[in-house]
Amino acid sequence: MDKLIEKAAKVYEKTGKLGETAEELGVSIQKCRKLLISAGVYAPKTERIEHIINMYNKGKSKKEIAESLGISERYVHAVLPYEKCIYNSENRTENAKRIEKCRKGKNA
Repeated sequence: MDKLIEKAAKVYEKTGKLGETAEELGVSIQKCRKLLISAGVYAPKTERIEHIINMYNKGKSKKEIAESLGISERYVHAVLPYEKCIYNSENRTENAKRIEKCRKGKNA
């Protein structure tokens, strides 16, 4: 994912246009926007998106943001930058723990 984010940033720097960058990368405009936000080279254009990002940065969950603004969690997820996944974290979800247990069983 990091390589795709870096590539998106380089292409956007060259083209300066979201649509052209998405086309060159072969991804949707929404995915391209998210890659560029994650790279820190594209700023949200609306107050609503900025508000969502600010709420998230202040510790609100995606669900809390969606409920408080009356929008879908899917939309909230779409406008936030990609999160870096931390593997082997102590604070893993129950689902992550089940997946790890299943993978260990298959490799035994």
